[in-house]
Amino acid sequence: MAVNAADVVAEYRTRLAGRVNQLFALRRGVIDNRWKAELRPVKGARTPFEHSPCTVHRI
Repeated sequence: MAVNAADVVAEYRTRLAGRVNQLFALRRGVIDNRWKAELRPVKGARTPFEHSPCTVHRI
């Protein structure tokens, strides 16, 4: 599990509620070999789809 996953998931959900589309990315550190979560901006459509089949992303 990512060391900062809870904080990034909370931030992702807050931004999603504000209709900001972000990518949730996981990466492993080169030196410490620990997983880290981060949000990245989406190129293209800035808002999520209105009728997403995914219940997490549905508005």
